[in-house]
Amino acid sequence: PSRQGQESLDDAKLWASVRACLARPHEHDAAYYAVCRELAATRAHCEATEERLAEVQRSSVLGAAEGKRRDRELRRLRGELREQAARLDESHAAVEVLAHRAAEAQAAKNRAQRQAWQLQQEIRSGSLEAM
Repeated sequence: PSRQGQESLDDAKLWASVRACLARPHEHDAAYYAVCRELAATRAHCEATEERLAEVQRSSVLGAAEGKRRDRELRRLRGELREQAARLDESHAAVEVLAHRAAEAQAAKNRAQRQAWQLQQEIRSGSLEAM
């Protein structure tokens, strides 16, 4: 077998021996039993650590994905905000144009009213008849 295959086989034999020792401690001396208990505890600790590491990695991946999603949302919202700001600027410009036109119309109306008033005054004073 390959080196990796041999190591897997050796590991399997080792853990079979450890399980057998833990299942029947009375068949083994105290030192061997203590080593088996320590190996089992170390393996359990390693597996728990690997599980926590895997959970942290999953959480990290999810966090990174959430961060990317939020970045995309932020870029989208910034784009919308720029568009709204541009529309607001256009609206302000249109309001200014309309206000200017309204002021011109009011000034024209005032001039027309003044001319009408002046004409009425001239009619009353008879100066229009002389023309």
